[in-house]
Amino acid sequence: HLNVLEKIDHSYRTNKRFETFYKDFEMEKVCYLPLSSFVLKPLQRLLHYSHLLEKLIRHYGSSHNDYNNCLEARVKLLKVTKRLPSALRRSENFVQLCELERDMVGIDTLHVTGREFVRQGCLTKFSQRKGYQQRMFFLAS
Repeated sequence: HLNVLEKIDHSYRTNKRFETFYKDFEMEKVCYLPLSSFVLKPLQRLLHYSHLLEKLIRHYGSSHNDYNNCLEARVKLLKVTKRLPSALRRSENFVQLCELERDMVGIDTLHVTGREFVRQGCLTKFSQRKGYQQRMFFLAS
């Protein structure tokens, strides 16, 4: 998934046709979702399914017909989802840095190896001439 995201980003930067396709896709009135969300969603769903199975197991008694099937499914899913949260975090971080880099003019090397997105938000700046002005801030390592 991270490799796919990196290849999408590379294609976006080097291929004008892909860049146009990418922008047109995100502007569609039908979905308004970034292309990267379709890469990340299956990983997020696996974690969600794991949580649902945990709830079912707690809800079912050991005498319930589906209890053993849920236990077996949890064991199989645990093999897949064990390292998933950290991988998902890295992928989401990469996507966030790429989106910021595309949106901010003049910044070309925001997503470098080891850099982590920490937080974004609004600050209010006070100026004697113009009064209060809002500013966006982005914090990265």
